[in-house]
Amino acid sequence: ITKMFTRFFFVTNFWVFLVSFTAWIPQIVNGQAHMQLAGFITNEELEKCKEDLAFADNDGNEDLTPNEFIQFLSLQTKGAINATSLDTAPIRLVLVYLTVACNCVQEFGIESQCCQGDNAHIPLHDHADQYFTFFCADINESLDIVLPPPTQSPTTLAPMPT
Repeated sequence: ITKMFTRFFFVTNFWVFLVSFTAWIPQIVNGQAHMQLAGFITNEELEKCKEDLAFADNDGNEDLTPNEFIQFLSLQTKGAINATSLDTAPIRLVLVYLTVACNCVQEFGIESQCCQGDNAHIPLHDHADQYFTFFCADINESLDIVLPPPTQSPTTLAPMPT
């Protein structure tokens, strides 16, 4: 699993690098120009994601621990994901968490163990909006894959007049 994650980590970081240069497009909404990651997240979804991240940071230290990430997932999904730890969360969401938590390896080196055990966390401070946009877009996309689409209640057609 470590080899698989290492490959995933480096492939994902390469993808994020490419997306950062190619996927940002200006859009005009209600007469105001803004930047949005193409097709992945709306401004409202981004703001909700940021609010849920801040609320899930129980101790207020601006580091999202694995347990706080689980609470964040519950907030984002309005309880649809009721995991109790990373071990019980959907693997795709765990990989998103570990990928972001392990970005510290680029700064401190692979020997630092900065993303293992109790050291694992997602820093919520000192990040530009682009960081949160990528993270929240990745979470949104993963949730769309992990969670089944909402079902619509069956409709009864009115009888045809004779």
